[in-house]
Amino acid sequence: MQGKQHFVVAVTSGVLALFFSVPVARAGCGCEKPPPLPASVRPHFAYPGATVIVFGSSLVPGDQYEVRFQSGTKNASAAVEAEAVLARDQADGVEKPQLRVEVPGLPMGPTAIEVKRQGAGKTEVAIPDTDFTVVAPPVVLPNGDAVIEVNGYRTGVDRNGTAYVTFDLSNVRAATSFSGFAVAMPFRLRPEDTKIYNLQGYYFEALSDDPTIAGVLDAPPDETEESDAVWYWRHDFQAYQDAHVPGGTYELSADDPDYWHADGTPHIDHNRIVFAIPATLRDGSQLPAGRTKPFKLHLEQYNQP
Repeated sequence: MQGKQHFVVAVTSGVLALFFSVPVARAGCGCEKPPPLPASVRPHFAYPGATVIVFGSSLVPGDQYEVRFQSGTKNASAAVEAEAVLARDQADGVEKPQLRVEVPGLPMGPTAIEVKRQGAGKTEVAIPDTDFTVVAPPVVLPNGDAVIEVNGYRTGVDRNGTAYVTFDLSNVRAATSFSGFAVAMPFRLRPEDTKIYNLQGYYFEALSDDPTIAGVLDAPPDETEESDAVWYWRHDFQAYQDAHVPGGTYELSADDPDYWHADGTPHIDHNRIVFAIPATLRDGSQLPAGRTKPFKLHLEQYNQP
């Protein structure tokens, strides 16, 4: 697998930007990432319609459960019914009882999760809203050169002031550079604290891990109302896609194709990535938990030979 891709995230008084300019070697390459950490829910962020896994030792495979999501900042909740299954956990490869459910439509921000067996009043799993956050659906990026603007963009902020920005790169095959910026929300970012995950909960890297893959650009002047800019590079992913077709090196498991390969090794989703941005505003304050105020998301992307 070879290629390049850069993301630069700039956040300002309401506009987020991604800037791309550094050719490099590898970023988010293949299915050889350290496993995610064990958790009661994984990932710890997701948008409505995305799948999360809830783990609990008291869950009984085959039993039916109600999984209730309760917004921590709005008076809103929604419940999803699901059957517990016994499946391997990507954290350690051990089979564990778990519930795989789609996040219902709820306000963005910190969200608690409570699991009860159908027809019973006992809570089997209780996850506080400090451990899970509903975020915005991904911005879908095309293959090839493009300029994309999303007006009125908003996303979820967790209890620690971290905002989550999600991208869907399913269409992107060629080595590509991405750039963008945000206005009306002048974030200041620390590269070591701004992290990249995928939607399974795998940690990919912090912006400070490798200066040839990701980083934060110089801060813009205060009067511009622009945030710091962040860039990220990703390689050509055609070989990755080819390896996952039937008969390929990483053919997906027939029983659990979203998480495992046919040979028993873990499948890592590189199409849906999430930037976790613990932003600090110019006045030193953090973003409040809940939903960000609207801003324009400006993105540019360019294929690279």
